[in-house]
Amino acid sequence: MRPERARERRGLRANAGLVVFKPAPHRPGAPPKGGDMADLLVENHGSIFLLDPVTDLGRDWIAAYITADATWFGGAVVVEHRYIRDIVVGAVTDGLRVR
Repeated sequence: MRPERARERRGLRANAGLVVFKPAPHRPGAPPKGGDMADLLVENHGSIFLLDPVTDLGRDWIAAYITADATWFGGAVVVEHRYIRDIVVGAVTDGLRVR
């Protein structure tokens, strides 16, 4: 089995060398299902990503590091695919849980 297919079967998605867990479907403002609470959820929508702050820590981090003129969609920040890796690495480096 190809490595990409093995990752997909385990619920993982690869993007530019960064592996991100697929987010569980959730209502905006509600914590994701499951025991592992994430601070930020990353959703891949092709040419854009949605960065959804789920906890107060996630919302505070976005307020501190994402520009005020960012585009928001349904409670999530819209991020171009070329920037998402650096944003996720920065969030994880700062101790946030990203899924």
